[in-house]
Amino acid sequence: RGEVAVLQWKYVDLDRGYLSVVFANGRVDRKLTLTEVKSNTSRRMLTLDPTTIGVLRKHFAAQAEHRLKLGSAYEDNGFVFPSPRGRLLDPDLLTKAWKRLCKALGVQYKLHDLRHHHATALIEAGVHIKTVQNRLGHSSPALTMAVYAHVSPGLDKEAANAYAKAMSE
Repeated sequence: RGEVAVLQWKYVDLDRGYLSVVFANGRVDRKLTLTEVKSNTSRRMLTLDPTTIGVLRKHFAAQAEHRLKLGSAYEDNGFVFPSPRGRLLDPDLLTKAWKRLCKALGVQYKLHDLRHHHATALIEAGVHIKTVQNRLGHSSPALTMAVYAHVSPGLDKEAANAYAKAMSE
């Protein structure tokens, strides 16, 4: 949520289909601020799928319309997900909005569960662990495996079947 809250349009290339994670959200003397990401592996470029690109294009257009309506009251800092007046968005507000959405839908998920779901879905789809590590910004594939390897017991069954097939050929 800290990376989402500080994402700026200058780090999003919708034509080429990627975004760069450069900053995170931090607090200095209780004041929200942009901070450098934790490590070199946290600084990363992520490819965007066509659906996400479409959603971001619509969001960009809606944001431009909102900016025009507010005129000089809007403080354009280039954030993809700014506060209503264009300032740095408090990640706590993202969490609160997520909780309201989940409650309205009658489900119980934490915002951070989206990150876990992303990683789990990639691993279950057979995406190489190094790629998953990069998307998450982990320092090593070992960390990614330690956190997510347990998530799908079905993968072990797939491995056993793949080995049996290889041995029978």
